[in-house]
Amino acid sequence: MSDHGSSAARAAADAVQLRLGVKAPVAAVVLGSGLSALADRIEDAVLNRQLADPACARWAPWLRDLRVFRPHQLADEMEKLLHEKEVTGHSAWSRLFDETMAGLRVKLLGEDLIAWRNTDGTVGMMQNACPHRGASMFFGRNEENGLRCVYHGWKFDNDGQCVDMPNEPAESNFKHKIKAAAY
Repeated sequence: MSDHGSSAARAAADAVQLRLGVKAPVAAVVLGSGLSALADRIEDAVLNRQLADPACARWAPWLRDLRVFRPHQLADEMEKLLHEKEVTGHSAWSRLFDETMAGLRVKLLGEDLIAWRNTDGTVGMMQNACPHRGASMFFGRNEENGLRCVYHGWKFDNDGQCVDMPNEPAESNFKHKIKAAAY
């Protein structure tokens, strides 16, 4: 942060301290990452009294937007728990990977395969090329216990059986005749 930016931040913290009646460290938090949490804890009567001052009135729209979710704010203990248990890091990437991507490209005994984890937790492995047009199943969508080809939407289960063909009539049994190599 530049000297100008840090001096502006100090001035803003001083203004919060003087105008809203909070201590200097708390004022710095209001202007930092804990902005909305602290702004929500200022009582309405205190805030309205301070915002009646013309010097603070310009902050009213900003504080109104900041406090819009005040009725839904959790207790401090619950907020802390959610921050400690929030879905970030490895588990978030695993979930994103499982829900959006087919999985891993595998070459086994010279055969190109795709491995993925189904939504029920089982692992599937099938040929890379979709039996329909040969599109790579690596780009397929992992959905509801199957892998859907992004080219025409054919969906295959762990056994390689085609279970859905959106471009075929509902009464068609053609999907029962299509099977991809699966292991």
